[in-house]
Amino acid sequence: MTALLKQIIFTTILLLSFCFAAFAQVEGKVPQCPTINVIGLAEIIEPSKPITFTSKFSENFENTDIEYNWTVEGGKIIEGQGTKSIKALMDECGRTMTATLSVKGLPPACYDSASETFSISHNCQLMKSILIDGYEKITTEEEKIKIDNFLLKLQKEITAEGVIEFPNDKDLIRHLKWIHNYLTAKEVDKTRISYAISDSRKRETWLWLVPPNDNLLDCYNCLIIKAEDSEELTKMFKSKFKNSKK
Repeated sequence: MTALLKQIIFTTILLLSFCFAAFAQVEGKVPQCPTINVIGLAEIIEPSKPITFTSKFSENFENTDIEYNWTVEGGKIIEGQGTKSIKALMDECGRTMTATLSVKGLPPACYDSASETFSISHNCQLMKSILIDGYEKITTEEEKIKIDNFLLKLQKEITAEGVIEFPNDKDLIRHLKWIHNYLTAKEVDKTRISYAISDSRKRETWLWLVPPNDNLLDCYNCLIIKAEDSEELTKMFKSKFKNSKK
């Protein structure tokens, strides 16, 4: 009887030890952590075009509860925040851009971030003059819309300069002064804008994007004034300017 009792006690202790060991293994099991990568399109792209960054997890990893948070250094996110992929525009040509992804929803012991950094190689400079718009007599509101669209395109072409070409007619001073005041009210960077007064017979106002330091060769016998040249503009506003005989 004593030997049997001892065997029962021994067996019970052995079973309990096995159960505790199995429980400890489950509790101390290393979580399945995925490998996180950020992939960017390191290729030649057109100026002002966005770069796509995409997250990639190791195979066989599935978790629909993950939250995505992106940050970009050297650029700005324009699309995709909170998703697996983003599109971003760089701040300056020839610089590096770093996209960093942080995720929520992984086990505490897992790495939860990854990043990608590379130099974006392309010619960011506008290569030729582009006529954005041209118009004759229109309403003030219609002209504001055209000017705003012109300024938006200038903002996107980060190395281009803007030229507003005026016909040299009897309405020149009033028109030039109105546009200059409108740009001032919108706090536009005038270092990137010039006014061109054309001596041609056309009557349209033309809005151009031109390469840096371009002389706007398509502008016939033009007088060019930088929008930031307040002294020259003040003299013009006070005068009855005529660039040539009509």
